[in-house]
Amino acid sequence: MLLLQPDTSYHIYNHANGGDDLFREEENYYYFLRKWKRYVQPIADTYAYCLMSNHFHTLVRFKDRELLVALMLKRGKLKIDVLNPEGLDDKFLKNSDIGDIREFLINSGINIRGLDDVISAFLSQQFSNLFNGYTKAINKRYRRYGSLFNPRFKRKIIDSESYFFNVLRYIHLNPVLHGFADDVEDWTHSSWKEYFAQESWVRCGVVKDRFSSMEEFVHFHVYSPNKDKLAGELE
Repeated sequence: MLLLQPDTSYHIYNHANGGDDLFREEENYYYFLRKWKRYVQPIADTYAYCLMSNHFHTLVRFKDRELLVALMLKRGKLKIDVLNPEGLDDKFLKNSDIGDIREFLINSGINIRGLDDVISAFLSQQFSNLFNGYTKAINKRYRRYGSLFNPRFKRKIIDSESYFFNVLRYIHLNPVLHGFADDVEDWTHSSWKEYFAQESWVRCGVVKDRFSSMEEFVHFHVYSPNKDKLAGELE
């Protein structure tokens, strides 16, 4: 299984077990996003997402190493004595926010690259918390039992700008590719609408800066390459 790495972009997706659905009614989609913002937003920037009835796709970039270590320290997920730098103690952690702790780690010169396995486990645990929390709520609401998601969510590293934008386009076109919508703007449960909103929790600005206009952004999606080829390359 590919380890999750800090300061790295990924295409992350998952399906429901068997013939089950992840989302049975409108409120389920919104509840999943609330869970996503709770567990994933603190550790990663989201650039695109699409929630379908039995699966979802996302495009994310995990925060930098120092911020993730700062978050783990603040939450008690990493013991101070693992780093043991002068000036880093319980009082400092209690009275400092994540940004201040991050700056301390950067300025201290501590080599924290040796913590990448610990960071990776923390990132994976956040997704596990997301899936488990959502599953418990769905099981309670619909009186079902057992796991809802495939046990191992899929992840692919985004290693080039062209791949990044192909994944972005694929995610937004997913409802069209699967026959759930005729046009990309017809599907409610994706980040497409976020790109036309005044404000958004999705990192739209970074993407929109790559286009000269929103017309070019739309053209990039609507006049995409062969859709069957696109799906085959990215699924």
